[in-house]
Amino acid sequence: MAVGTGDNRTGAGTPGGRTPPAPPRSVPKPPSAPQPAFAGLRVSLMPSETEGGKAPDLRTRLLIMILALVVETIVVGGVNFYLAQDASKKKAEAVDLAKQAAVVSKQASDLQKQLGDALLFDRQVSAVKDGLNSHVYWTKMFGILEKDAQPNVIFQNLNGDVDGGVVTLDALGKAYEDVAEQIVAFQNDPLVSQLRTSAVSVRQAAGGGTAGVHLTLFVKFKPEAWQKTAAAPAK
Repeated sequence: MAVGTGDNRTGAGTPGGRTPPAPPRSVPKPPSAPQPAFAGLRVSLMPSETEGGKAPDLRTRLLIMILALVVETIVVGGVNFYLAQDASKKKAEAVDLAKQAAVVSKQASDLQKQLGDALLFDRQVSAVKDGLNSHVYWTKMFGILEKDAQPNVIFQNLNGDVDGGVVTLDALGKAYEDVAEQIVAFQNDPLVSQLRTSAVSVRQAAGGGTAGVHLTLFVKFKPEAWQKTAAAPAK
């Protein structure tokens, strides 16, 4: 009886005495080329016919342009209309303000004129009031003239200066002696402070002859010769 060895290389121990074939060794694959991070993702903002989209035709483009022009025209026209309305409104407001300013200016002018008239009237009233409070009466002075007048002397004209206290008299006497006596009468009056005379002249009558002797007297009376009212008491 033959006994076989257990050598695996000879296939001992396998049925039929055959050695099974060794399995093929695995060969490593060559490294593949690096792929992009977004490989397989394609984005297109303008799809074309080759990418499955359809480009707008010429009619659509023209329609879009016309719509854009219409919208732009409406917007620009609206803005211009608003600006024109606003300018017209501001112009009307400026005209109204100018009219109001003219009215106010006229009112101010009228008020200024009324104020000027009121001030003038007040000054006039004050002047009249002062005149009444310090009114000068000629009664006493006329009494002096009547007392000093000589019988043959006539006073033809009289002018008086109250502020200076001077009275101008045109005297007409019958003779030289009459006008001389009149001069002496004024010189002797205690209320006469100064006396001046003009040259004596003889006046001729219309039918011939002498009408009298003319003389102009400048008589300055003392303040006591003028009668004044007492000043009104202050309120």
